[in-house]
Amino acid sequence: MRTALILIVLFFGCGCGGGGGAGAVAPSVNAGADQSAAGPTITLTGNADATAVAWTQVSGPAPARFATPSAASGRVDLPLVGSYTFRLSGWRGSHVVADTVTITVTGTGTTIAGTVEDDAAAAAARVELQWRDGFAILDTATAPDGTFAVGGLAGVPGDYRIVVRGTP
Repeated sequence: MRTALILIVLFFGCGCGGGGGAGAVAPSVNAGADQSAAGPTITLTGNADATAVAWTQVSGPAPARFATPSAASGRVDLPLVGSYTFRLSGWRGSHVVADTVTITVTGTGTTIAGTVEDDAAAAAARVELQWRDGFAILDTATAPDGTFAVGGLAGVPGDYRIVVRGTP
């Protein structure tokens, strides 16, 4: 009777090009230099040596709108005056690296003001400013007399809609 010896070799993290193992090279990303701009549209000037990238908003006075969040460089609309921080993340295999950039919108801003005419709802109403396809950028309460003011708009061109919602 013959006996056969079977040798099984397992390679873990051999760095042999399997994509994402311990030997894979980590990506590099640079979100660009911090900047000040009058706004409302600025260009993020990041660069990356990565398989995939994505921009995300870390902080800011209102949600930003990215033209191409999956590109290292691209336009972003910043609807309100103030400071915004963005993170550029890059992936290669299981490796992820990120860098942040701060953009300060310095425009003088625009104010939209009005009065809720329905006295019963005026004092308890919420006012929501919507921009481009219902994208809400600000939510504020009315004053007791029903007046409201939405200020600090960076002047993003386009149609705005003011929605007044009564609260029970």
